[in-house]
Amino acid sequence: MGLCADAGSGQVCVVRRALVSYLRPAGLLERLWLSELTEPEDLCAPDDRLQADVARLVQCCRLLEGHLSEQLWAAVRQDLAHLVPPDAIAASVVAKVSEEPTAEFAAFRDLLAERLAAMDSLSAALARLVEFLQVDGGPLPPAEGAGPALSSRLGTGLLAATVRQTVRLRFSVATSLVLLQTLALKLSERCRLQAEHESYIRARFLPESVIQVQAYFALLWLSETPAEAVSGDSQETARRQLAALTVQEAPPAAAAAVSVAAGRLSLLELFAAGAGGAAARAASGPAAGLHSLPEQAAALLRLVWPGGAHSQLPELLLASCQHAALREYVRLHSTWCDRNSASRCLLRGLALLNLGQPDKACDVLVASADSVGLDEPLLARLLRLDPAPDEPHSRLLVRYYLRVIRLLELHHLPDYVLELASAGIAVAEEADPNVATLWAIAFKYHLRLGHVQEAYAAMTGNPDASSRGDCLHQLVVTLHERRQLATLVQLPYVDMLGDVVAILENRARAADPLAPQFYDVLYAFHVARSNYRKAAAVMYEWARRLAGEPAGLARQARCYLACVNALQLVSAEYAWIVRPEVEERGAPAVTVLTLDEIRREADLVAAQLRLREWEARDGGGAPPAGVSALSAEELLARLVAARLYTDAVQVARAHRLSAQPVVRELAAALASGAPDGSAWQWLGRCQLPAGAAGAGSAAEQTAALLRHVLADAPAGDTRLLRAAAERFLQLGRPLPAWLAADYERRAAAELGRLLLRAGQLEAAGRLLVRLLEALLGAGPERFGAGALHAAAPPVWLPYTLVDQVRAELAAHRHSAAYAELHRQLDGRLLTYQQTVQRVSRDMAAVR
Repeated sequence: MGLCADAGSGQVCVVRRALVSYLRPAGLLERLWLSELTEPEDLCAPDDRLQADVARLVQCCRLLEGHLSEQLWAAVRQDLAHLVPPDAIAASVVAKVSEEPTAEFAAFRDLLAERLAAMDSLSAALARLVEFLQVDGGPLPPAEGAGPALSSRLGTGLLAATVRQTVRLRFSVATSLVLLQTLALKLSERCRLQAEHESYIRARFLPESVIQVQAYFALLWLSETPAEAVSGDSQETARRQLAALTVQEAPPAAAAAVSVAAGRLSLLELFAAGAGGAAARAASGPAAGLHSLPEQAAALLRLVWPGGAHSQLPELLLASCQHAALREYVRLHSTWCDRNSASRCLLRGLALLNLGQPDKACDVLVASADSVGLDEPLLARLLRLDPAPDEPHSRLLVRYYLRVIRLLELHHLPDYVLELASAGIAVAEEADPNVATLWAIAFKYHLRLGHVQEAYAAMTGNPDASSRGDCLHQLVVTLHERRQLATLVQLPYVDMLGDVVAILENRARAADPLAPQFYDVLYAFHVARSNYRKAAAVMYEWARRLAGEPAGLARQARCYLACVNALQLVSAEYAWIVRPEVEERGAPAVTVLTLDEIRREADLVAAQLRLREWEARDGGGAPPAGVSALSAEELLARLVAARLYTDAVQVARAHRLSAQPVVRELAAALASGAPDGSAWQWLGRCQLPAGAAGAGSAAEQTAALLRHVLADAPAGDTRLLRAAAERFLQLGRPLPAWLAADYERRAAAELGRLLLRAGQLEAAGRLLVRLLEALLGAGPERFGAGALHAAAPPVWLPYTLVDQVRAELAAHRHSAAYAELHRQLDGRLLTYQQTVQRVSRDMAAVR
């Protein structure tokens, strides 16, 4: 045995009689897993404690892996192959291990709990380890000067072996991490697991780790599955199929590797020998020899990472006739990976077609038609339909079906060709030249099978457009009168959708707005066709018509809610509708309403409805007058008067009004100390913040509501705090401790002036004493400022307020309390001024 090192190529290997073992530098995660200690600078952690926590977490994972038997690990891999969710597997394994009544497990459990409990921040360590396991699946950055390093058979083998080792280790780490998190949740009390950490594990870390286990298991399968040998006839058949789809053929190197070395190459090695290796070399830079191995391995791992932006791997499997592997590849990604799902569905259909399962393939290919036109790069490269910007979606579907039909014809499957042709005809337009004659055949076929009503068949079969329009109008009216609304909405109408909408709109606008018949049908009609913007416009129009109806306020609120719900189903850039208006000169105009503007109108109507309900209750059932005609300012005042404080805050926030009236009323209610019986009456009308409802007295819940309103104020805006403090001082009540502390932290000088104006000289003086002590370093966090140091940010002192308080204290020096407070204030002020001089000298010396 010997050791060989070549500085030029970076090659380090162990030479033995029968083989040569190449050495490579271990990655960060590998060093964490295989060694006891890790250098701090390699972890890139913000502090030493996080580094120690990550090391402890990795040690816990290693302990857990060593405790489980090989049979149990084999069962875990078998369950993953059967697409059992990793969290379910982990729960089963933990339950099975926990049932062992042995002293060995008890010692292991105690050791594991002790190490988990010793961590300063389990959440931070989990976040760091999950980050180590994550792979960036984004596009590879192009590197300048990339050379042919590791392009030989040996080089690609080393590259694939490096990725395989990395995947195996990361799969072990990820699986152990899922088991560890599951066990930690089970032993939460023993591990002294905080509720915050437990919620983080359940909501964030465990789901991410589950995805990583599935991803690394798919990569592990890729690195261990051998490529199948492909005959020359199969390759020729594959070329004809790819020509039907216009997909690029497999590179010659990959095809040769499959034919010559099948059974000795894994799928990962096949990919590294073809497009994957070329892409990895292009992104690795100009490093020569094995110096570029880490970069190329990282690039290759990004290329094969499930859910990434790269699609070379499934394309290579298709082009290299690895159909069984391609089907398994799609299956392993089917339950958890959403990216490129439409492309994988198409690939599965092609694989099934080549594996002799045309029935399943046909079903999958028909289902794949729903994805035609989606923005998936792999799908676009597979089909290469190259649609024009203004090409209708139906024509794109017809071209897709024609392309798939060509594949089915190559396999001599006429029955399935007819099925695909019928599916293509069903989505085609009448003006499509490719399927013009087939429209009549498809329509007659459905009529003959009884899928369409006879009246509808007669209407659509009528060649006269005017007569067909009259029939359509009569059909809509008759179905509505008979209350066969489901049939009315579900009929396809082909090219008559606009006519149906026009009929329903005219009938709705001519009817009483309090009658819900036509507007409801029109709304359902648009929703059934996923035209959510038009559905929202219908509900908005109905809501505007109901604005002048005294009895329509509740229905108007429901209309606004339906409008908002419909627009929320649309992407943000299209979440708007158009409202017709008339300008001053009588010319028509339109106003664009966004979702936020409609929400504000909806909130205003909802608040008016709640105000109406509560005022009706307070008035003994008599309906209040003029509620539906209130402006936002008037409504805010009425809501405050009715003690609907949370609704008032929402109205003020939506319409950019001041919430000071709400704050003043809440402060007055808290300061007055009303009996719980009367306070509960108006507290029941408010939506209390989380954590306050159902617990504590009425005063505590009032305080929680006031704190919730004050917390929503923008940073730097103390108007709400000032309004609350002024109200307490006006009523002669001391400020609550939490209010005084919050005010001190955000605007201590302003609070001092309020106290001084309210005649609370002693409170103002003690506030200044605490402020001076904070500036000198005694608890500066209470005032939201730093201490006075040469290296610290500048601080300031409200000298005017200090002078005013000192003067007032001097004027009342006959009082022993005021005299003592005056002495303390002067002493702190003198110390502060001396410190200022010293700090100034220090700063001057430094400069």
